[in-house]
Formats: sequence, C-alpha cells, structure tokens
Amino acid sequence: MKLQRIMLLSVVGVCLFLTGCTATVRPQVSETEFLTNEPKKPGRVDLYITEEFRKHVETQTDAMDLKKWEFELGPLAVDTFKYTLAGRFEEVKVMLEPPNFPMAGDIEKNLLAVVHPEFAEFSCSFPVVFKFETYKSTVCFKVKVFDKTGSVLLDNSYTGVGEKRGSIGFESAGHAANPIAAQLAVKDAVDKAVADIIKEVSKPTSAGLTN
Repeated sequence: MKLQRIMLLSVVGVCLFLTGCTATVRPQVSETEFLTNEPKKPGRVDLYITEEFRKHVETQTDAMDLKKWEFELGPLAVDTFKYTLAGRFEEVKVMLEPPNFPMAGDIEKNLLAVVHPEFAEFSCSFPVVFKFETYKSTVCFKVKVFDKTGSVLLDNSYTGVGEKRGSIGFESAGHAANPIAAQLAVKDAVDKAVADIIKEVSKPTSAGLTN
C-alpha cells in the first residue's frame, strides 16, 4: 500500500513536471540605464529587426518549482540593441523591412552600418535545492553588420551571461530572479557586439564611412 502511494505521488509529480503551470518572464529595460559619458560617434546606424526576432520566446523548465518559464526575449533584445547603439552613435534607426542594397541618395546619407542580430541560443540554470541559490541565463546572438553597399563588415556570434541570486519566500524566487538574469545576459552579449561594431566602422578602410 505504501509503495502504491509512493508510485502514485511519483506519477503525479511527473505529470506536474510535464504539464505544470507556465509563468511568463518579461524582462524590461529603460533608455536611462544605457546613458554613458562616452562620446558618440558621428553618423547613423540602422538596426534591422525581423518579426521573428521581435517576438522571440524561449521556454525553460524548472525542475525544483515544477514550473515552465516562458522568457519573452524579443522586446528585451530589441530595446537593448537600440539603446546600446544609441548610447554610442549619434543616430540609430530601427528598420522593420529588409535593407535594399546598395543604398543611395538620402537613405545612405551619414550611414555607417546596418546591424542585423539574430537569436542563436538561450539556456538557463535554476537552483536545485534552495531558492536562494543562483539563477543563471546564457544567451547567444549572431550579429551581421553590413556597409551601405551590402558588403559584410562583421559576422560573429556573441554570448552573454547573467546571474541573480534567489531569495526565500512563499512564491517561486524565479519570478524576481529570472528577469534580471536574462536582462544581464542580453546586455552582456550586446555590449560585446556593439564594441566590435564600433571598432569595425572606425577603420579607415570601412566602406561605411564613405558618403
């Protein structure tokens, strides 16, 4: 009888694990978080964002909480790229349609580069025993950068890691920790990408500097 009860509880636990409740993670950032004293580079950068990128969602399963977390990463990534670029360049324009290369006329005026990011990978690790252990997110972006003629200036992958310690409470600590860990991971990856973009468009031979 005792064995049957244990087996029944195990089955229930597996069912909860597979079909348990899903919680949404909506990390948010504001432009003020990206203000910097670094001088802005003259010129414009176009940020090409696809619909798939804007709406990107990742689902991760937390075995400890018997919960699935849906990370709405698209809006976070768009804002992080936009604000980080805006902090380093005089003008940033978000494009929702594919760029038409080669660019000419007013469209290409002062244009330094076209940046096209894509999600490559996302993963999380959650506390196994205690809620106050560390929640960790890792994200990878594939970033392509073009000059106004359509030539590729940069084609690299950038990985970012974010960590946030959980806290003890009646609710899952992931509600507070997961958004911050994801936010930090995205910022880490984007900072690395933007640093390379600045280096690339600053090269004297970069076609993006030619008007």
